[in-house]
Formats: sequence, C-alpha cells, structure tokens
Amino acid sequence: MAAVAAGLLVAVGSSVWALEAEADGGPGAAMWAASALLAAAAASVVFREQRSGGASSWPRTLTAALLCFSAVRLSGGYGALSAPLYLVLLAWMAHPAVDGPALETGATLGLLEGLFPLLSGRLLSPDLMSRVAAGAIPFITLPASAAVFEWMARGRVHGLSGRTGEAATETGSSASGESSGLIERTSGFVRTLARAGNLGGAIHVTAVWLADSGSDLTVTVGLLSSDGESLDVYESLGPLSSGRVGGNFDLEGSVAGWTIKSRKSVSRDGLAGGGRPVTTLSRTDPSSSRCGSCSAAPLTISDRSIGMILVESPVEDGTGPLIAEALEVSSSLLGLAIEKILLREQKRDLETREGLTGLQRLPDFMDFVRRTSRDVYRFGRSMALFVVGIDSLEEVNSSLGYRSGDRLLKVCADCLSGIAGPDAAVTRLSGAKFAVCMPGMDQAAAEAFAESAMRSFASLRVSCGSDEVSPRVVIGGAVTRNERRVEALCGEASRAMAGARSLPAGFQVTVLLAVPGQGGARP
Repeated sequence: MAAVAAGLLVAVGSSVWALEAEADGGPGAAMWAASALLAAAAASVVFREQRSGGASSWPRTLTAALLCFSAVRLSGGYGALSAPLYLVLLAWMAHPAVDGPALETGATLGLLEGLFPLLSGRLLSPDLMSRVAAGAIPFITLPASAAVFEWMARGRVHGLSGRTGEAATETGSSASGESSGLIERTSGFVRTLARAGNLGGAIHVTAVWLADSGSDLTVTVGLLSSDGESLDVYESLGPLSSGRVGGNFDLEGSVAGWTIKSRKSVSRDGLAGGGRPVTTLSRTDPSSSRCGSCSAAPLTISDRSIGMILVESPVEDGTGPLIAEALEVSSSLLGLAIEKILLREQKRDLETREGLTGLQRLPDFMDFVRRTSRDVYRFGRSMALFVVGIDSLEEVNSSLGYRSGDRLLKVCADCLSGIAGPDAAVTRLSGAKFAVCMPGMDQAAAEAFAESAMRSFASLRVSCGSDEVSPRVVIGGAVTRNERRVEALCGEASRAMAGARSLPAGFQVTVLLAVPGQGGARP
C-alpha cells in the first residue's frame, strides 16, 4: 500500500509539473531525466513481479501503471517518445504468465490520459474541441489495445482446451509459446503503427507485418470509394499483387465485398482444386481466381465498414488459424490507427479554418497570395484579388437577429467558394467582407468572374427562419502581372468595391500597371 500511495503522489506531482512546463514551452532536461528514472522504476517493478513467478498482485500492478503514467507525462504526454511504455505494460499484464488486469489498467490509463487535455485549460475556451479530440485518442486506443492483448493471450491459451491427455498438454504448451511470440511481435507492430504519420504509412506498416506472418502470402488493403460500391486498393504485397495498387475494383460477388457488407471475418480454403470457385478480391482482377485459400477481415470505424484486409495463399491451407488471428489483430489496430489519423487531420483542419464560415483563416490566405505572387515574379503571370462585400448583412442582423446574419454569411461563403473553384483561395476579411485570390487571371477573366458572381448572388435565396433573404452584394477586383504591385492588390480591390456601389453592374475591376497612376478602371 505504501508503494501505491507513493505512486499516487508521484503521478499528481508529475501532472502539476507537466502543466507548468507546457505553459513554458515543453519539457526540459530535468523533466526528461525524471521521466527516465520513473520508467526505470516501473521496469524494476515489472521485473520483480515477473521474477516472483506467482499471480500478479494489484499493488505492484497499480504502482507500475502510475509510474508509467508519470514518466509519459513528464516527457511530453501521450504521443511523445515514451508513450509506447503503456503498450509494453499492457502486453506484460496480458501475458499468460502474469495474468494481470490489463483491460482495467488500459481503461484507467485511457481515462487519465483522456481527462488530462480537458483539465489543462478552461472548460469553455476556443481550443475546447481540439482538447476533446486530443483526449479522445488515448481514451479509445489504450483500452482497445489492452482488450486486443487479453484476447490474444486468452485465445491462444484456452483455444485448445477441448483436447485431452498428454497431446492436449503438449499442444497447450506450444500454443502458449506461440502466443508469447505473437504478443512480442504484435507489440513491435503496435509501436511502429502508432508512429505512422499518415494513412498510407499506417496501411503499409500493416501490410508488411501481415505478409511476414507466413510464406508466399499476398496481403491487400483497400478502402471503400466515395460511392460505397467499389474498393480503392492502397497496398498489395505478394505473388498475386500485380496490377492491384491504385486500382478501383467492383465488389459484387467477392469475398472482399461480403466481408465489408457483413462486417464479419471469413476464411476459405480448398480453392485450388476448383471444387469451390471463389472470387477473392473482384471479378475484374485476374489474380482473384488463382489462390488456394484466403482470409479477409473488415476495417471498421465507429461500427461502420470503411474497407477490408485480404490475405491470400497459393496453397489450400495457407491461411490457417495463426494467419486468421494475426489478420483479426491487424484489422482492429489499423482501424484504430485510421481513426486516430482522421481525428488528427480533423483537428488540423479546425485549426486552419474559420469556425463560422469554414473558410481559410487570414494568415493561410496570405500565404497563398505570397505563393501566387512568386509566379507573377518568375513567369510574368497575372493574378487577381477580389473583395466581396455583403451590404445587406447589417440590415439582416438588425431585423432578423444575429443568428440569421450568421446563416447569411455561411451561405454566401459557400456560394463564393463554389464560384471560385478549387484552385483559388477564399477568406473572410472582416464582418461582412470576403477576399478571393485567383491565380493566372487577367482583366477580361476577372470581369467575367465578377459578373458571374453577381448573377449567382442575385439568384441566391437564404432561409432565415420563416423569412427568405436575397443578399445584396458589391464586388471590387484588382489585377496585375507586375510583382511590384502585388502588395497593393488588396487596397485597390477595396477601393474598387467602394466605387462599385454607385455603378449599375455592382462590380468594378482595376488593373495595376508597373507605374502607379497608369492603371485603369472599367465597370
């Protein structure tokens, strides 16, 4: 009990120290040294427990968990270099020789790591959503990893319990050894997968690990396309992989299609003799009919199928129980990794987008303008910048309320983004003003764009409660192909917008020449 109390004090102290260091820019040398000492202490506790040879005692188990938590906190938190300590601890607890409470420990650590980002700032603050997203990752992955480790250990130890006599004893010992090797190999796979920074990297790591689980295996990983009826293959390794990577395959009547639709794993053997004709990946893939056995498992996120992993072998019993088990483990872990990557990308997108309109924030917009101006400097290409004013916003705010005004801004932002297209950048300059940067656009194209935008806004109807509003818009634009006038574009476009209010067309485009004073304006 004294060790548990000491561990609690260390955990509380390290958390407070980590919060103070986070405000100062991150962990220093002293914190890294303290983290290394705590990790060594946790390893000592684990080693003594392993040497004792008996069942795991909860005080030592809890003490090791608290020391691991403290070490990870002091080195930068979950996602830092020392985070794999959690996976090593959970794998050790799930080992049949220890039989510790891996799932309970994983849930506790996940709860602690999940609450830490929430408690590190004010409850209601602008970064609340990013802190919730950061806390959700360990809250999900740590208990799930513990469950996977326990499932593997339990399955390998008890899966052959129906056998009797000396043969059952020998087989059980062999299964225990195989389980230990699989857990150790899986631990390395989990650590490598956790370090994958993008979707392609996570898929490649998984495919390589599975391909190394047997001889002459073909591993194919695919994700559902946007239509939900076909499969985009991201990775395929092995003898039957030719022509698959980067392809889109129809799923009708295939093992891959059935796995995705049913969200269930499947194994088929005895296919080489022709007695059980089966299409593994797709009827449009010639390699799908040349395997002797196959296994497939779905990739799921939030109880929804997003793809599958397919393992094929040229021999009729090539995908046996060990391959099927490795496939189950890898599909579960890859699903968690994909969810983590998507959450990270969603957080990054939230940080670079304005909350109300979903447009780029002004600093990112200005970066785009600077990149576009380089083409003006290097190749003499023209560029245009527009300022769009929603003149009816103030009237809508005063008569229908600010919620209706926000609705008007959001619809106008979506309309402007659709008109500008994917090659342009759009941002919100101020309350009722938007800016659009269009690369490679000369005066004639700029005037055509402004006229088209005016027509689109004129036909736009925005539902604001029981009322329907048509936005009143003015547009000013400035065009140049001289690098020395790029910085003046925004100011000239704003002046052109102000002048457009007195023009029947509602827009005005100004051309900036090399020498100030030689520009012209035409409605």
